[in-house]
Amino acid sequence: MQNHREGRCGTPLVMCGQLTLRPEVEAVEPVLETQGYAAVPSWRHDGRWELWTREGNITSGPSETFASRGDALTAGRLWRDAR
Repeated sequence: MQNHREGRCGTPLVMCGQLTLRPEVEAVEPVLETQGYAAVPSWRHDGRWELWTREGNITSGPSETFASRGDALTAGRLWRDAR
């Protein structure tokens, strides 16, 4: 038995209605569409911020959290510029 979490794509689950995006993520959909990235408060409500990204019709996030919204947005700009 493995001790690590398995990464899974939630897109099929969202598309069939079995999984819904958090309201905070849905609220930044327009930003994701135009900018390709957005900062969202952490689901843990611990003051940290998540970076969510969009490529085509695939929304991804969060892979890590950041101490501030500014830090998350800086990481988003770096991600976008590196694509």
